[in-house]
Amino acid sequence: RRLPMSFHLNNAQQMAIHDSLYNLTEREMKHLMSSWAETFSKKIFPFIEEDRFSVLYSDNPASRPNNPANVYFGLLILREIFNQSDEEALNSLMFDIRYQHALHTTSFQEQPVSKNSLTNFRAAVYRYNQEYGVDLIQQEIEAHAQQFSKLLNIEGKTVRMDSLMVSSSCRKLSRLEIIYSTVARLIKVIDKNTTLPEYFKPYLEESHYNDTIYRSRDKDLNSKIKRVLKDGLKLYLLYRKDKEISKTEEFKLLARMLKEQKGKSSKNISPNSLQNPTDPDATYRKKGKKKHLGYTANIVEKFDDKNRMITGYDLQKNTYSDQKFAQDTISKLPVEKDRVTALVDGAYFSEDI
Repeated sequence: RRLPMSFHLNNAQQMAIHDSLYNLTEREMKHLMSSWAETFSKKIFPFIEEDRFSVLYSDNPASRPNNPANVYFGLLILREIFNQSDEEALNSLMFDIRYQHALHTTSFQEQPVSKNSLTNFRAAVYRYNQEYGVDLIQQEIEAHAQQFSKLLNIEGKTVRMDSLMVSSSCRKLSRLEIIYSTVARLIKVIDKNTTLPEYFKPYLEESHYNDTIYRSRDKDLNSKIKRVLKDGLKLYLLYRKDKEISKTEEFKLLARMLKEQKGKSSKNISPNSLQNPTDPDATYRKKGKKKHLGYTANIVEKFDDKNRMITGYDLQKNTYSDQKFAQDTISKLPVEKDRVTALVDGAYFSEDI
């Protein structure tokens, strides 16, 4: 599903009569021109490839024009640089002249980003990645990294790779909690959209959750797991042909959970199985003596004696191996006239590489 606006390039780069820069004193302007905002305005913002994001928008030219894609992307960069929440970044854009100068929005009467529009932009990027396997934000970041490494004259004859675990923001659930939460989430969706069968109404009560999850003795655990799985199967059979309910994310997660959990003992559940319905992509992994719930990231850094630059990254389920990351990275390296040396630890080694 595309964003409902039609795509237009952000060509409004000239200063307007009401441009807020005209309100600055000579001293204020001097400080602004020597700040990070001027560097961002001249060295980063103009090189954002808006066209890359055109695939997210409607093909209908009669649709209202989009808010500038380069402002969205630029604000996301600043958000990460200054370690801000969405709300903090948006407040900075509205009230901080440095942000407006950096993103070329000083002539806008209203700043062209809101909390909802920023969320919708990111959601569209996510949907595109899910459908086509292309992360547009990652592509843009890595394209910038290549440009900056050229500006810094980093030859790139040596690259370094390292991986790290990235924790999920959701908590780790027990097997019973995973099954119960998945069933209960769908029941809430059904209750909001249609008449919920009387049998499932106890799932709407907090006391039912507490009785099922927290008041469980070990000897009762397996019977409770079987009972909730049975309820989940009833839901699936009742609503699999319902055109509206069967399209919901909650129904799809229920179908996935039943496939992964039904008829299996705990030791036979895959680490790739659903760990928490609030973060369905997170996976479980035990590395050494540590247990991890979330993802694994691989970082590629190009460097020389004077400078270093992260030129690539990848985020996968935490069951993804370092050897696979190494193969992926090597396949993406440009063909160089000179040999490129990759510095990695032993976990990346494979006879196939």
